[in-house]
Amino acid sequence: YEGWYGVRELPELKQDENGIVDGPKQYIFDATTRWMDPKGDGSGEGGIDGWRLDVAFMVKHPFWKDWRKHVKSINSDAYITAEIIDSVKFNIPYLQGDEFDAVMNYNFAFSCSEFFINDKNRISVTKFDKQLKKLREAYPGGVEYVMQNLFDSHDTQRLLSQIVNKDLGRFGEWGEYFELSKGSSPAYNHSCPTEDDIKTMKLMILMQMTYVGAPMIYYGDEVGMWGANDPCCRKPMLWEDIEYEEEAYFPDQTKLDNSCPVKINGDLFEYYKKLINIRNDNVALQLGDFKTLITDDENYIYAFERNYKDEKVIVVLNNSDEEKPVELKLNEGSYNELMNDIELDVSDESIVLMINNTAGKVLIKR
Repeated sequence: YEGWYGVRELPELKQDENGIVDGPKQYIFDATTRWMDPKGDGSGEGGIDGWRLDVAFMVKHPFWKDWRKHVKSINSDAYITAEIIDSVKFNIPYLQGDEFDAVMNYNFAFSCSEFFINDKNRISVTKFDKQLKKLREAYPGGVEYVMQNLFDSHDTQRLLSQIVNKDLGRFGEWGEYFELSKGSSPAYNHSCPTEDDIKTMKLMILMQMTYVGAPMIYYGDEVGMWGANDPCCRKPMLWEDIEYEEEAYFPDQTKLDNSCPVKINGDLFEYYKKLINIRNDNVALQLGDFKTLITDDENYIYAFERNYKDEKVIVVLNNSDEEKPVELKLNEGSYNELMNDIELDVSDESIVLMINNTAGKVLIKR
C-alpha cells in the first residue's frame, strides 16, 4: 500500500471525485459517532465537543460536506475546525457554512508575530490594524467569531521560544520559517525565556482573549513551557506534583551553556485564568462588534472597543518598552478596569490612563 508522505504507519485512503471512497468513509463516520455519542443512544452524553482535522486540504470538498452533516446531526453545537496553513483565498471554500466552522487561524498568528514579537521588522500599529480588519472581513458573516485564533501549535516553536527568537525570520514565510525554528537549526537560540519575554507573551494573551474569534491555547503555554519546533514543542505537560530536572541539553544532546529550571510558572497560569474569566464574564468580548479607537504609530498604542447590546468593553495595549499616557474619550459614568480590579469615574468625557510598558488595560462601563 502507499504510505501518506511515505510514512508506512499512515496508509493513504483511496479517493475519487467525491473524496474518500465508501469503505473507509463509513469507517470514519462510525468513528465519529463512537466519540461523539459513546453510549450509542443519541444523547451525546460523555461525547467530545468537536473536532480539529489534520491536513484537511488533502481530502476533497464533497467528503467534508457529507461529514459536516453527520457531525451536526449528532450535536448541532459541535465545533469543527480544519488545519489549513494557507492564504485567505485558499481558506474561503472551506468556510461557506457547509464544511468547517473555522480553520486554524495562522494568518492571525502571523500578524500578531509581526506586531508583538518582531523587533527589527516590527509592523506599525496602523498596518497591524489593517491586517486584522482584512482578516475579519475575509469570510462570510459570522465566521470571524469562531475562527481558531492561535499563536503556536504542535507544528511551530512555542510562543515563548518564538519571543526569545524574535528576529529569526518571518513566521508568515511558513516553509522557510518552519526549518529555521527547529532545534537543529544553527541559528536557533535555546535560552529559557526572561521576565521581559513573559511580559510580551502576557500582552499577546490580553489581545487574544479580548479580540474577535475563538482563542486557542496550546497545552502548556499557560504554565510557561518553551521549546523549538517539532519535536521540542511537544514535550510532556508540566504538573505540580512532579519535580523535574533542569533542562541542560540541546536536542542533539550537547550541553547547554546555561541550564534552565523546569517548573510551572504560577503567575502566568493565574494571568491566563484571569483573562479567560474576563472573556467569559463579558458577552461583548465573545459576540460584540469591533471598533478601532487608537492607532498611535509613534507610541505603539493600540486601542479598540467591543460592543454588544448595552455592554461596552474598551481594550488599550501599550506595545512599547516605555510607560505611556493614553487619553480615551469616554461617555461620563463609572468604569471598571478589569486587569487591576479598580473603579474609574469619568466626569468630563475623557480620561488619561498611564499604561505600563508592554501591558494593557481592559475597561467596562457599568
